[in-house]
Amino acid sequence: EGPRGSKTITDAGAKITLDGVTFDISSAKTGDSVTVSGKTDTKEIKDKIVNMVNDYNKYMTKLNTLLTEKKYRDYEPLTDEQKKEMKDTEIEAWEKKVKSGQLRGDSDLRRIQNSMKLAMTSFVSGAGITLSDIGITQVSDYGSTKDGLMTIDEDKLTSALENNSEEVMKLFTQKGDTDGTTGIMYRMKDVLNTEVVSTTKSALINKAGIEGTTQSTLSKLISEYEKKIDELQDWYDDKEQALYTKWANIETLMNNYNSQSSYLTSMFSSGS
Repeated sequence: EGPRGSKTITDAGAKITLDGVTFDISSAKTGDSVTVSGKTDTKEIKDKIVNMVNDYNKYMTKLNTLLTEKKYRDYEPLTDEQKKEMKDTEIEAWEKKVKSGQLRGDSDLRRIQNSMKLAMTSFVSGAGITLSDIGITQVSDYGSTKDGLMTIDEDKLTSALENNSEEVMKLFTQKGDTDGTTGIMYRMKDVLNTEVVSTTKSALINKAGIEGTTQSTLSKLISEYEKKIDELQDWYDDKEQALYTKWANIETLMNNYNSQSSYLTSMFSSGS
């Protein structure tokens, strides 16, 4: 046995098979030692880890942006009449302001953000290695769009894969009975399934609803507002009709008064 990742062969022979790989050492003389060294091809695995971390960073950046973007309280949704008086570019800029900050501080997004960070950074018991050991560390920039993001030292990651590939794989893909013993990728899968995939568990799906259905928190809220608007419209119509009736009665009284006044005036004028 030689250094990790190598074996020393002392038997002479034309061909030697190791771990399913055949080596031709026919040029070696009897008594010579031939050392066969090798290392794991890490490029494909490294690329997958890097892509996973980059996707995580994009997802977290989007969450952070939605949670912290400014809300413009003076910008209300435009009516159809208002849009007729505006240019397309003006409408687009206005509606961008309206949409900004609508999810600022949203409790569901905040929970997902925290769950994602915990899934990525919590210690994986039994892996024997941590993210920082393989060159993946958390950005120290809290309260901004970079909150929870990770940076990668690719040279350190490559070295870890070449020398500790089994531990690295456990860190990401270990199947455990608890969150503490579950690998990072399975943790991420559980979070995403619960929060954005499962139609029974996802708060976002329950809030926004499924396309083609009306069963959602927002659709129910919209229905309640529409019902309230209809009730207010009925109240307004009744109030308007009552005022019209009252004004018509006043006009009738005024006409009667004017007729009587004219009659009395003419009577006094003829008497004099």
